[in-house]
Amino acid sequence: MKRLSNVTVLLLVLLASHAMAQCELPAEFSNFAVVTEGDLEVTLATDRLTYTPGDIVSFYLIVHNLGTSVFSINWGIDPQDGIFVMPDTCTAVDQGDCFDNNVFYHPQVVYFYSPGTTLDPGECRIWEREWDTGTQSPDDGTYNVLGGMIEPCFCPTIGAFHVPTSGVLLQLTIGGTVPADETTWGGIKALYE
Repeated sequence: MKRLSNVTVLLLVLLASHAMAQCELPAEFSNFAVVTEGDLEVTLATDRLTYTPGDIVSFYLIVHNLGTSVFSINWGIDPQDGIFVMPDTCTAVDQGDCFDNNVFYHPQVVYFYSPGTTLDPGECRIWEREWDTGTQSPDDGTYNVLGGMIEPCFCPTIGAFHVPTSGVLLQLTIGGTVPADETTWGGIKALYE
């Protein structure tokens, strides 16, 4: 009987360490910010700090329950994650005309059903999103990114942050020119013959 309880304890420890490993930020996401509010730790990250026009920006959002009780939230609409890329003068989605001047936002479509998010102590929920900067041609410059769990609404800003209540603020830069290889006029003509 003692051997069985030792095996059970070992299994629980392994499962807990596996769950913790899943909550860690992958190494390729080097640009990140973390906000802890109450028992929840929210991490927003991008795979780089600087992008060239036309690059794909990869976002990674983690909501991790650090507390000892279950966290549950459901407002009946999905998705529950929000990401807004705005001018660097904006630190809130509802600040002045910041939402109107965004260069990317998620979600663009909401669904009227959601199982919600329930996190046991130590558990996390992860969202991964992408932005193809080539489809919107943003100007070169620094942008503020706000991310977190939002409750979508039929309002000018698409939703309001709930976890954390002000969102996680992160910066990224889009700059430089699109790289080009040197060639000759004859090389270019040969492409179209």
